[in-house]
Amino acid sequence: MPLTLREILDDTPLFKDAVCVAGQNGLNHEVKWTHVINDTDTIPWVRENDLLITNGQGFYQDELAQQKVINEIIQAGLAGIVISVGKYFQEIPANLVNIANQSDFPIISIPWTVRFVDLTHTIHEQILKEKNTLTERVFKIHDSLTNLVVEGCGLSEFAASMANILNRSITIEDTNLKILAYSLIGPTDEVRSRSIEIGYTPPEVVSYLRKLGVFERIQKDPKPQYLKPIPAMGIKFERIVAPILIGDQIYGYIWIIANGDSLTQLDFLAIERGAIVAALIMSRDMAVYEAEQRGKSNLIDHLIDPDASEISFRSEEILERLGMSGDFQIANIINIQDNVTPIRSISQILMAQIKKAGIQATIIERTKSLLVILNSTKEETTLRFVDLLTTFAKQYEQPWVIGVSSLTNSIDNFRKAFNEGVDASRMGFVLGKGHASTWFYTKLGFLPWVMETPKEVIYSNYYYRIIESMDQYDSERGSEILKTLECYLGSFANAQEAAKSLFIHRNTLRQRLKKINEIWNLHLDDPLEMLNLFYAIKIFDLKNKRKRIIGK
Repeated sequence: MPLTLREILDDTPLFKDAVCVAGQNGLNHEVKWTHVINDTDTIPWVRENDLLITNGQGFYQDELAQQKVINEIIQAGLAGIVISVGKYFQEIPANLVNIANQSDFPIISIPWTVRFVDLTHTIHEQILKEKNTLTERVFKIHDSLTNLVVEGCGLSEFAASMANILNRSITIEDTNLKILAYSLIGPTDEVRSRSIEIGYTPPEVVSYLRKLGVFERIQKDPKPQYLKPIPAMGIKFERIVAPILIGDQIYGYIWIIANGDSLTQLDFLAIERGAIVAALIMSRDMAVYEAEQRGKSNLIDHLIDPDASEISFRSEEILERLGMSGDFQIANIINIQDNVTPIRSISQILMAQIKKAGIQATIIERTKSLLVILNSTKEETTLRFVDLLTTFAKQYEQPWVIGVSSLTNSIDNFRKAFNEGVDASRMGFVLGKGHASTWFYTKLGFLPWVMETPKEVIYSNYYYRIIESMDQYDSERGSEILKTLECYLGSFANAQEAAKSLFIHRNTLRQRLKKINEIWNLHLDDPLEMLNLFYAIKIFDLKNKRKRIIGK
């Protein structure tokens, strides 16, 4: 614990006749070192939390100089000032006492007979002793936490151990402030309680912290940051946050939260050690996870293309290694944006939630997607699983397109199920216009068959050529003929709904539809022609937009 003025006065025999004549409320100031001065010229050389010791020889007769000295050292953040009385000062001047009391700045009078060399020697001994004790405690904490890595403990055990050692609440979060582990000690405040309940720091608090520049400062200078209480945001207790660094990349944050009393220097030193140990645990877990993923990925490659694989496992062995049994479905997940949290950083969290829900599944990371194999024999399980995925995606702000294959009852049909899941996600990407959505292969109807139809057959189709012509017409004129037709057909020929979706007047819609009829000789009151046109639009999108958007 840091040495304070109060401890010096209470525990140091040399101060037995000393009297605190001003600033009693500041006696808890930390004393980092001492500085002896006798005139005002040396004031600029003092440092924050120094304890100034003086006999006042250079300014005891000058009231203005006295006021200048006291104001300067208060502004410099010194711990306090010790003034010897009996030679130059016979008593502490009232003007100094008044100024010091206004700032809770301690002035301590001490008899002239006490030698300054004895004072500094004694205080420095105490400071060094405190530092040595603190260093020993920090090393013990470091050793204790490091042993957790050797023992194979995870972040949850680490958080609990660190919380018990410091008697503080500990939270470990990812870069999006989603909670990875926590341990609460004593009372907690509204923000922490709510974060634990929902699994992440509330968005309004994150925005406020970003506005304060907390994470920007950490990014520029990766070291612990102190956060004072902010009652208006529900942050009742002070906290320290430190980045968890692996190499030069931030993988998360560790928080120490006070539980009523003030944080200490030990907390600041401990969080630095804790961040290092947390990084070791995360690195180890990442290495194990990546090794597991490589093994699973090799098995998947074998199932997709057995002839190109060197693996020779029986079907039962593959099922066991993938944690599968019985009937299964495949969900292929793709991100529709590149600037979101990488799937890798949250796939382990997703797997934990899947297990918690009692669903048997396994996750395999692919180059640009996440493959989830679900053991399922009932539609109810599938729907519950899909609901879990969509809820998770919203919670973690993941713009996912999820493609779900049909139910497969044999490992030998894995390639078929894999292709169905991939096709459903890719087709859903295009059909959903780049919005987060879920697509079941079985509900895509005839569209997957068309994708396997030779290009020359599709391109020679009468309705497909009309859609191509409309697309070219729009490109040359900057019009929205094709979009208008698609919206009109998609609203079941409801002109009012179509105009509303396009944000145009109904008369404008009628004029566009009239132009479509005139240029391409179409009959938009013929159900069969409407069906063929709508179908051709979807095929045109799949054949053209999919290639542009996802490179296939």
